[in-house]
Amino acid sequence: MPATLGPGLMPQLHTIRSRDKLTSEGMNFLGADLLRLVEDVLPARFGGYPTDYQLAEQEEQGLSRVNLLITPRRGPVDEQAVVAAVLDFLDAVPHARGPYGERWRDAGTLRVRREEPYATGASKVLALHVNKPERAAHHDAGVTR
Repeated sequence: MPATLGPGLMPQLHTIRSRDKLTSEGMNFLGADLLRLVEDVLPARFGGYPTDYQLAEQEEQGLSRVNLLITPRRGPVDEQAVVAAVLDFLDAVPHARGPYGERWRDAGTLRVRREEPYATGASKVLALHVNKPERAAHHDAGVTR
C-alpha cells in the first residue's frame, strides 16, 4: 500500500525516463534497435566509429525532440542523407507497428547537430543520451539532498 502524505494526498512521480528506449511522437524504440542504428548502420554508411554518433533525446516545450549528434571529427557529412538513412531505418524496423520514420519526417522530430556526443562519467559514449527536461532541471536546482 503506498504511503500517504495526508488526507487524500498521494506521492506523485514525474520525469520518469528510460535509458533503454527512446520515446518520441508516441513511439518507442528499443535499445537493440538504437544500438544497431548507431553502432552498425551509420558507421557502415557514413564512415567513422560507433562513438562518432549518438541520439540525444531532449524535451522542448513539452515535446520530445531527437538530435543526432555527429562528432565534427567525422569531417563533411551530407546531413540530409544521414537524416534520410535514419528515417528509412526506422521505417524498416521489423517489429514496428507502422512507418515510424514517416512520423518523425512529418513532425520534424530529428535534427543533426555537429558536436561531440555526450560521454558518461566513465568516458563511455552511449547510443542514447537523454537530456534532463528543463522543468525537472529547474525543479531539481532548488532541492537539497
